[in-house]
Amino acid sequence: MLDDRFKWKVREMEKWKEGKPSEARAALRISVREIGLDVAEQSGEVTRSVSGPVLPRKNYGNADIHVERQLMPRVLAGTNGPTDLNEALDIISFGSPKQSVEGMKVVCHELTQATNDPEGSAMDELIKDADRLVSCFANKVAKTFDFSLTGASSRSCKYVLNTLMQTFQNKRLAYAVKESTLDSLITELLLWLLDERVPHMDDGSQLLKALNVLMLKILDNADRTSSFVVLINLLRPLDPSRWPSPASNETFAVRNQKFSDLVVKCLIKLTKVLQSTIYEVDLDRILQSIHLYLQDLGMEEIRRRAGADDKPLRMVKTVLHELLKLRGAAIKGHLSMVLIDMKPQPIILAYIDLNLEKAIKTVQPATRREGFSAIPNVKLEDVGGLDLIRKELDRFIIRHFKYHEKFKCVCDWDDHENKFIEVEGIMRRQIKEWASEHCSAPFRAPELWDCPSNADIDERADIWSLGCTLYAIM
Repeated sequence: MLDDRFKWKVREMEKWKEGKPSEARAALRISVREIGLDVAEQSGEVTRSVSGPVLPRKNYGNADIHVERQLMPRVLAGTNGPTDLNEALDIISFGSPKQSVEGMKVVCHELTQATNDPEGSAMDELIKDADRLVSCFANKVAKTFDFSLTGASSRSCKYVLNTLMQTFQNKRLAYAVKESTLDSLITELLLWLLDERVPHMDDGSQLLKALNVLMLKILDNADRTSSFVVLINLLRPLDPSRWPSPASNETFAVRNQKFSDLVVKCLIKLTKVLQSTIYEVDLDRILQSIHLYLQDLGMEEIRRRAGADDKPLRMVKTVLHELLKLRGAAIKGHLSMVLIDMKPQPIILAYIDLNLEKAIKTVQPATRREGFSAIPNVKLEDVGGLDLIRKELDRFIIRHFKYHEKFKCVCDWDDHENKFIEVEGIMRRQIKEWASEHCSAPFRAPELWDCPSNADIDERADIWSLGCTLYAIM
């Protein structure tokens, strides 16, 4: 279901009887290479002109999106419009704004069909095409907005944003979008949120609301690791060519400051919920992006910015500090993508060491136990009031280990169901995270420290922990 703030779009779609594949004028299916944007002008799409030159933004979307299609003759769509998703995406990619709307109707219909049957094959097929779909629309954002700035209707802009909204409302679809595509889309959306010409467009205030809501949906449902990495990378100044020519009273430095302020707000939203999403993110990749950001700045620039209370640098430190609060010293186990032996020492390591003392005061109990407690120097006989327990433990367990030659076996494992975990793919990280939360470091089996691929974790891990426990108390 669409957000309440998008009811205006629903009403407009009902007015035009749009939102599903409909019969369209055959002229709008003619090859883009033959008539280009003239179709929009002839059909009355361009209604008025805007005084002053229009400065289109250069498209920096993914350059590898099915480039081979441009080298082949265009496949003409049927007279009743595009018939499937692939044909619709072709029309959206290469068609005029008017033609693109027809393709977007098909995409909206496909999204609706798949959403109504989330466990069906339609959703599975759509997930396979999710990255291509979003990448196509990310590239279309600038084209439709630039076209509307010529004085045309903002109808195609609304369709682009509405279709992206439908996509990112579905967590499975949103999660299937690749990091490079997410980077292109987020950058484009933030740039248009800052563009001072948007409020003066047709329905400009509604477009700004749509851009804001779409960004929130992306942060809520896209892969959080990719979102963190993309946003931390965007804290660096943008290349000047990414912007249209600046206004006479606004420099590139000022625009970059506004852009980084928006990025910081997005990072704050992600960081606020880290406590509940800590096991959904790949800490190694996030720490790598923080490491690269700090190394690119260098210590001299970091000192200078720290004195100037630089927002991007402060935000990166905040993310690192929050991770330390939640994971404690265990965070050092997630530096696999950082060259910790490099000379001089990576800046991130210095920050981790400096902040650990502060973080330990608020660290989670299980992490504190793992990272900062030594093996207790207490034997079983030192504990009073446990005579019966000591005797039972000695009779049934300790004596079996001490005098194993007198006993047939320590325990008959055949009486119990053989339970084990087959380790593959992403489970490695999940097992390590679970072990660091629930297993004290001195008693943890080796396979829980460095979980090998395609391995089985079974009762031997428990036997290891039992042996460590017995050794500590004997």
